[in-house]
Amino acid sequence: MKINYKIKLYFINFILLLLYLTIYEENKIYSQKKEAVKVSVFLPIYNKCPYLQRSIGSIQNQSLGNIEIIAVNDYSTDNTLISLKKMSKKDLRIKIVNNDRNHGLLYSRAMGILNSTGEYLMNLDPDDRLEGSDNLEVLYNTAKSNNSDIVRYLIKRIPFNKEQIKYIDYFNKYQFKMFDYLMTNKFVKKEIFLKVLNEFKKKIYYNKWNYHEDNIWSVLLHRTAKLKKDINKYVYIYKMNNQSLIIN
Repeated sequence: MKINYKIKLYFINFILLLLYLTIYEENKIYSQKKEAVKVSVFLPIYNKCPYLQRSIGSIQNQSLGNIEIIAVNDYSTDNTLISLKKMSKKDLRIKIVNNDRNHGLLYSRAMGILNSTGEYLMNLDPDDRLEGSDNLEVLYNTAKSNNSDIVRYLIKRIPFNKEQIKYIDYFNKYQFKMFDYLMTNKFVKKEIFLKVLNEFKKKIYYNKWNYHEDNIWSVLLHRTAKLKKDINKYVYIYKMNNQSLIIN
């Protein structure tokens, strides 16, 4: 009888400990959401379900507190929305935005920006990921200490075939010296994004620009921003594949 009593007591204490840890983690995330959001990372998503755990997980693992993840579902026909809902139930920092139809990349990025509440914003394409666990913290601290409108960082491109290796090695080494046509190498103050959106909202919302979206965003952001800073640090990992927008 004494042994059974002790086993029951240990079991009850174990259950109470699990309950305490669960409540503690939920309160921790909730308290972060009540505070001002420092960084919003937005993802324009169309039929990228297999990559979401990896890409969103790389944001969730960042050391910086008070971040949010804006997942813009551009009317996906795969299990993207189901996967996003499962992840958002476990992490309150994930906010899902559903487009009413398939609008395309330019519009989805605009929705990501408009639904973000962070002081600084960053675009992560859903089949890419962030490197390391401290990069958002480094970017935020760099931007704040320099009062930067834009902080550019390095992208590590990973080739999908041998023919691309030489080109990718050159790009990885000299990317700051090349023409900047990328949306995904910039950590941007939200007010800069909003200025661009306000000026060109008709062309963005009504799909007047259907191609070269990265080029358009990059040019407009550089034209609008005044204070810029580059950091020689790999932040973003882009694993090339034969189904990417750039390759197609």
